Order: sequence, then structure tokens, then C-alpha cells
Amino acid sequence: MAHPQSHGHTQATDDVIDLRETGQAPGSLGPTAAGIAHKLSPLSRLARLARITASNLTMGVDCVALLVPVLLLQRYDDLLTAGATLALVGSSNLYRPRLNVSLLDEVPPVIGCLLAATGLVAALHTLWHPHGGSNQFLIYAPIAALSLSAGRSGTTLLVRLARQLGIAVHPTLIVGSGPLTDSLVRPLLESRQYGLQPVGWLADEEPVDQGALTRLPRLGNVSELRETVRSTGASVILVSSGGFVESRLLDLIREGSSLQCQLFVVPRFPGSRYSRPDQVGAVTLTRLSLERFMGLRRVLKRGFDIVLSTTALLLMLPVIAVCALAVRIECGGPVLYKQERLGANGRPFTLLKFRSMTPHSIKEGDTAWSIAGDPRVGPVGRVLRRFALDEIPQLWNILRGDMTFVGPRPERPFFVRLFTDTVPDYKHRLRVRPGLTGLAQVNGLRGDTSIEDRARHDNYYIEEWSLWLDFKVILRTMSEVLRGTGS
Repeated sequence: MAHPQSHGHTQATDDVIDLRETGQAPGSLGPTAAGIAHKLSPLSRLARLARITASNLTMGVDCVALLVPVLLLQRYDDLLTAGATLALVGSSNLYRPRLNVSLLDEVPPVIGCLLAATGLVAALHTLWHPHGGSNQFLIYAPIAALSLSAGRSGTTLLVRLARQLGIAVHPTLIVGSGPLTDSLVRPLLESRQYGLQPVGWLADEEPVDQGALTRLPRLGNVSELRETVRSTGASVILVSSGGFVESRLLDLIREGSSLQCQLFVVPRFPGSRYSRPDQVGAVTLTRLSLERFMGLRRVLKRGFDIVLSTTALLLMLPVIAVCALAVRIECGGPVLYKQERLGANGRPFTLLKFRSMTPHSIKEGDTAWSIAGDPRVGPVGRVLRRFALDEIPQLWNILRGDMTFVGPRPERPFFVRLFTDTVPDYKHRLRVRPGLTGLAQVNGLRGDTSIEDRARHDNYYIEEWSLWLDFKVILRTMSEVLRGTGS
């Protein structure tokens, strides 16, 4: 048996927690989180509600703005452009207010999504109706751009007002005690314009300079991140620099991605360019999203899975019938091979495949690492594997919700336990539903290949997910299937 290889922070008194109520000296380490949670729990709930409401309000205003030109022009084909624009804006994470709310920052990317959607729909219209004329969509775009800009002006003013009134102010946890932390915390303690209210800080080391950070309670060490987030009701985490081991913090954040906090990080390479950077005072921050399958993104991805899997199952019924018959003739017995795999968050499910080989025992199938050229694979099995036809039944797993089209490939419990103990970051790939295909697979990591490299590709996919990334992986998978490069 071949074994897998391992390769490779004017109104400070309003915003600062009164340390006398917690019975703790500034900067000291003690059990203050519960007291802060008691004081902030109504604020926390209100802040979370305001966060949801702001996003939903902006989305609703965008919907109305995109419908305005449809009603003015009385051309309902433009509804397709409106829908595509909303999908692009949502998948680009443009319904989440920035720390520095500015109309000049809000409008351009939204208009970019509108133009992209218009171009896409116009191209499709040309393919379907070569002589129908697609320039009608060019009339929709400028009217929609004006109405979107007007709508975003209103929502921007509302968000600013809500922050000044203390409604849309989110409990914020500071991580770190380095030199930049004081510059990060001070403007938060002096103004509500950022929509953040610091509740305390975590670090493994005390700050060198006794500045603004000491006006907040120290809530523990970095290892207590998840517990502190829950007890304080923090909905935002700001990661500064110094006072902690960065690799250990990354592990904690990945493990606690289900807490659904917004995460902002001080960039480690000053002067470098980052996508959509933000600022608190003079400190540059970049938003990280280590769990991207939430909210509208989750709905978009699941909706895509349902539509595509249903369509594929219906279209491939003849192929399914032929494969089933061939497997029955060659192998006899059950046509489908059922095996326990681990899905999102380690939840087990039964994976379906066409039988391409017969293990000597069920135990062997659960613990044996399959390799190319296995002599137990017959001619039909080799064809099924070469063109990935044996994976077709997993369309039912996708429709059921066990799997998704693109994601980390599901693995057997035996190997999940093995790799979790021996491969760094392997356990983090279990944060999402497993996929029929994945980024690792289209990069040649199938069969007896580096598990470390697979884990890196899978975690990159999870943390950088977009509809476009899914589309690229699916196209590359189809290319490989047509070329018969499966094993």
C-alpha cells in the first residue's frame, strides 16, 4: 500500500469602559470580560442589529436604484442587468460599510459592477439575438449609475448619522501591544466616526509605552481570543502589531471564524498596496475575511450549486444510465460505491461514486490510499476514472447540501485524523463544504501528492473565494476532464 507523503480606540468618557466598575487597574490582567459583557450586551445587540440593518438598507436602496431605469424605459429585459449587478456587488463585499465612510469610496466599485454586468448581459444578448441590437443596454447603464449614486449618497449620510448618535457603534477588541497600537486606539477613544467602540485588549506582553492602550482593560492573553469575543460580544477585531506570536494568532482566527467577527489588520509591509485599504487615524488597516462563505456569499454559492447540480443531473441521465450498466456488467453487485467522508466542520456524510474497483474489505477502503495503476481497476473503471465519470453521483451529494461544486476534496475520517496530527493547517480546510473539484486538484494535486501543498491551496481558496475563482476552477476542471487526465 502506498502511503501519502508530506512535502513539503472630545468624548472619551462616553466611549471608555469605567475601570472602577470592573474592579481592575488599567492594564492589569484579570477577569473583566464578564463585567464588560454585562455593561455592553445591549450595545452589542444594538450594534449587530445596526450592522445588519445598514447592509440590508444599502442593498434595498440599490435594488430600488436599479429598478428606476427599468420603470422609466419600460424595458423589462434590463431586469437581468439589475440582477447581475446585485450579484456582483454582493459577491464583491460592497454592502459592508467602511470604517471611513466616503461617497467617493463607495460609488466607483459599485459603478464598476454595473458596467461589468451591462457588458456581460449585452454580450449574451448578442449571442442569443444576433440581429436584435444590444446597444439598448447602454441606455440603461448611465441612468442606473445616476440612481445608484443618489441612493449611495443617502445611505452614506445615514451611516454617518447613526454612528454619531451611537447606534451603529460596534464593540471592538484590540489585539496587540506594539508601538502602533497607541496610534490605533487613541482616535477610537476620541471619536465615533469609525463606528467602533474598544472594549479592551489582548496581548501576551505589556505595552512598552504607557499610552492610550492603558485606558482600556487588558482582558487576557491572545490564546483567550475566542472566549473573550464571546464574553464581550465584540463584533470587530483590530489586530495591531507586537505582543503576540503571529502564527499562533492566525491559527486562533481560523479556528474561530465561526464567530463571524469583522477582522482588520495593520499591514505588515508599510508602503505596499492592499485591496480596499481603510484607516483609523493615521493607521492603515486592511480587512481580512478568513471565512468568506457568510451572508449573501453563502446564499449565492448555495444557489449556484442547486441550479447547476439539478441541471447537470437532468442532462446527464443518459450518461448515468450507460455508466451504471457498464459498472454492473464488469463488477456485478451494487453500482454505487458508498463511503463515509467528513464535510464542513468535520460532519460525516456518505459520498457516492460509481464503483470502479472493489477493495478486499470495507476496512481497506476506509484506510487504503488509492494510487494510479491499481490492478484491481478494470477497463470500465479505468475509463470512468480517466474522464471523472465515476464522480457523477456526487452531483446528488451537492444537491443534498453535503458538498459544493468547488471546494476542498472530502477525505475519509482515518486520513483526516492522520493529516490533522501531522500536516500544518490541514484542519482549517474543514471550515467549508467539500467540493466535487478544487483548486488543489486543477493544480495537479491528485492521488499520491503533497498533502501540505493541498492544504495550502485549499486554505487559499477558502480565504480568497469569489464567484470568479469558482468559475475558473470549473473551466479548468472541464478542460482536464475532456482531455482525460484523470487517474
